[in-house]
Amino acid sequence: VTAKTGPVRMSWTDDGFCNGGALPSPETPFALDVMGWRLAEVLPGWVSLPVYIKLDTEGNDLSILETLDEDCEPELRAGWRPVIEVEFYPGSAPEDRGRLWDWLDQHGYQVLDRNAMVLASRDEATWRNYAWDAVAMPMKERP
Repeated sequence: VTAKTGPVRMSWTDDGFCNGGALPSPETPFALDVMGWRLAEVLPGWVSLPVYIKLDTEGNDLSILETLDEDCEPELRAGWRPVIEVEFYPGSAPEDRGRLWDWLDQHGYQVLDRNAMVLASRDEATWRNYAWDAVAMPMKERP
């Protein structure tokens, strides 16, 4: 899933294309052109909306979630809020990770680390070392 539909050059750290899938950088020398699709263009073919979405886009999770605001506004307004697994990518700037936290908070999600401990603050200093992968659970009411 990408922020816009079209070809995307992705790169990996190994020639077997097993570890990575990030946008090209000097640290990821093996590239492959793939087709990217906006999430909303994939959803209409489903029988029902997904209840769980896992993202791991090497720092691009927020741009994918923002497509939901643009393309799935009626579904969101009607109360659709799947459980979302995200990565607060350690290679991203702290302010970008903060913007991901803010999106989840503004959409009524509670953020849990992978041990199901609530991350009560966007202040990363309060997180344990392993809090880069997180699960966002919808709270009962959207703020």
